[in-house]
Amino acid sequence: MTLGWWRQRLQPVIVPLVHHLGGVHPNWLTLAGLALAAATALAIAAGRNSPALLLLAGPLLLAQVLADYLDGAVARTYGRQSRLGALLDQGADRASDLMLSGALTYLIVPDARAVAAAVMALAILVAAYYAVEAMSSTRFDPSLSRTDIHVALVLSLFAGGVYRLFVSWRIGP
Repeated sequence: MTLGWWRQRLQPVIVPLVHHLGGVHPNWLTLAGLALAAATALAIAAGRNSPALLLLAGPLLLAQVLADYLDGAVARTYGRQSRLGALLDQGADRASDLMLSGALTYLIVPDARAVAAAVMALAILVAAYYAVEAMSSTRFDPSLSRTDIHVALVLSLFAGGVYRLFVSWRIGP
């Protein structure tokens, strides 16, 4: 839904970055994005007790999103597309979604059992989505894009941060 809108606005930033990163293999960008997603998830989860770490999650998430866009752009621009790269990208995307959603759930839900249940349910959905996408050459839901997921994560992070601040304000330290 939002992919075309974002692409138009981000082109002035993405195109120079792609040319600057032309010597970097896209798979390394994918792995960097996965590492940034893990760091973001840790910052979100730690933000439950430390608002400063929750503030760090925002820039980390933006860096992760940028790496996620750049891997494909570099691959397409420099003809480095491969089946392994596509598989790695899809796996990293699903793992990132799982880590970030689990961390956001942990940030907002105080019961560890509820968090575990939510993460397990999400893992099943992610695995099913990944299996369907891997078996076909088309995306499972072409009306949604990776950008829509990123926008939802940013909004969820913001809402979770506001909620945690409200709870700490009402309850106190």
